[in-house]
Amino acid sequence: MRPKLYATVSKNTTAVLHRVMREQDCNKSQAVDFIADYYSKTQNSLREKQVEETVELVIEKLKLNKLV
Repeated sequence: MRPKLYATVSKNTTAVLHRVMREQDCNKSQAVDFIADYYSKTQNSLREKQVEETVELVIEKLKLNKLV
């Protein structure tokens, strides 16, 4: 069972929460879970892209070192 979270939120946060509740046809707790899951997926995708870019840079540097 999830612990209850009490917090003061801005009007924008409340608006987003209510929009998700309306679009997903769910209660407030499910909307918070949906937003958290969406954010987690977005962050994981961003990290994967950053890792790919880093790998490409490392490969380029290794190629340059071999050519010199």
